[in-house]
Amino acid sequence: MRFREVAFIVQMPHLELRKEAGKTKGTGLTEDEAEKLEERARYAKYWLATYAPEEFKYELQEEMPSVELSDVQKNALAVLADYFQGAERTGEELHLRLHELKTEIPISPKELFQAIYRIFLNRDSGPKAGWFLAGLPRDFVIARLIESIA
Repeated sequence: MRFREVAFIVQMPHLELRKEAGKTKGTGLTEDEAEKLEERARYAKYWLATYAPEEFKYELQEEMPSVELSDVQKNALAVLADYFQGAERTGEELHLRLHELKTEIPISPKELFQAIYRIFLNRDSGPKAGWFLAGLPRDFVIARLIESIA
């Protein structure tokens, strides 16, 4: 698992690093892989606390932040909320759906991803959105998307 992904996951209290690494790998981790992953997590935490620029520090907003969204952004988030109502989605499936939305709505990539990051992280940028959303509790994502368009 890439250092950047580890650095993100260690900041998300609802995510279990070993479980997420297993999803990425497609199978469980060996003891050696788990030990290396834990070491990488320690380095990531130290880097975040000591050296990381603000752009790599994320805090999931437990409450809906007070953000302004355009009608186009709200429309895209409404379509995304409907998509989440269906089956569980993988990061790859969400990634592909987000790129389809850009042409369906239409909405610029910047506007689409900015809306997602604003309602979940209260920032204009963030990690890869599909995998980020797939890692969050599904009910939380649906509720936040619905709240953002109200």
